[in-house]
Amino acid sequence: MGDKPVISLITPVYNISRRLLLEAVQSVLDQSWPFWELCLVDDASTNQETIETLDELSGFDHRIKIRRLPSNVGISGASNAGVEMAAGAYVAFLDNDDTLHRDALLRYAEAIIADPDVDMLYCDEDKISANGGPCFHYFKPDWSPEHLESVMYVLHMLAVRKAKFLGLGGFRAEYSGAQDYD
Repeated sequence: MGDKPVISLITPVYNISRRLLLEAVQSVLDQSWPFWELCLVDDASTNQETIETLDELSGFDHRIKIRRLPSNVGISGASNAGVEMAAGAYVAFLDNDDTLHRDALLRYAEAIIADPDVDMLYCDEDKISANGGPCFHYFKPDWSPEHLESVMYVLHMLAVRKAKFLGLGGFRAEYSGAQDYD
């Protein structure tokens, strides 16, 4: 799409509740930037509620892709499987219980359009309290390799040029659980 970068959201899914998964998906559907795809990768869930929810999402929107893995490979392996199916030039990692601000992808797209050579993007984040309000604001610093050596601060929602991610070899299985830091 030239000046309209497609951002592929990579979401490993494993035994998540229907409510949380649907909230994550709805936050993607509500994006003001329409040039996205959501790659949901079921990491061999055993929870029937999760399986049924993914079945319901199948065919719901042409931008939602679902892949079911035959065995559990962990979050790193499931994320890598999502990147393999992604068509966008950029992949962004969204956990199956995360939600996005309505303009999250718009802001990333604006940054990509402003600097087509950008390889990585990250943003501030908030946790959501039990009553649905933001809490635990995490305002992140500008890029600092030194700071990154001491604390993982890019994590949610990290976006990377797909070719760069693949060129680096993707996530390594031995770092599952800390894959964003990897």
